[in-house]
Amino acid sequence: MMKKYFLHLTHGAGLLLILTMTVLGQSDSRKLDPIKWAVKSDLSARALKIGEKFAVQIVATIEENWHLYSTKEIELGPRPTRFSAATGQAFALAGEIVAPKPLRAFDNNFNTDLEYYEHAATFTVPFVVEANASAGKQTLIVQVRYQACTTGLCLPPKAVKLEVPLEIQNPQ
Repeated sequence: MMKKYFLHLTHGAGLLLILTMTVLGQSDSRKLDPIKWAVKSDLSARALKIGEKFAVQIVATIEENWHLYSTKEIELGPRPTRFSAATGQAFALAGEIVAPKPLRAFDNNFNTDLEYYEHAATFTVPFVVEANASAGKQTLIVQVRYQACTTGLCLPPKAVKLEVPLEIQNPQ
């Protein structure tokens, strides 16, 4: 009787341990953030004019063993890295994004050749000050959508918002 009770107790404890590890593992995978984003801009020293084009550099720092997919769309592949201006602001995208040359290799996760970056990548993203922009201090909000993977694990696509403080000249 005691042996049967002990087996039942250890079986229940084992299930509890597996359940706890599964829940902890899921919350840990949600916390994985192998790509760190930053903005480089020298625009804070001067005011921009209505209609003026300008560029900001978006820097991705990529953790060891991870990669960030390029901006190129590949059929049946991962989500490419995308940049956009948040809607309802005084700025819009204004041309082609300049990206560094990506690495290219066969990816077992998607069973095709893909383009990606390792370690770091700097993108130059062009914007324009919209005609309806108000003079004064404004914030450019750049949205980045991307997907990060290792050789055996892909995280779900993710979006981040990066803010760039700017000033717009009073039109005269």
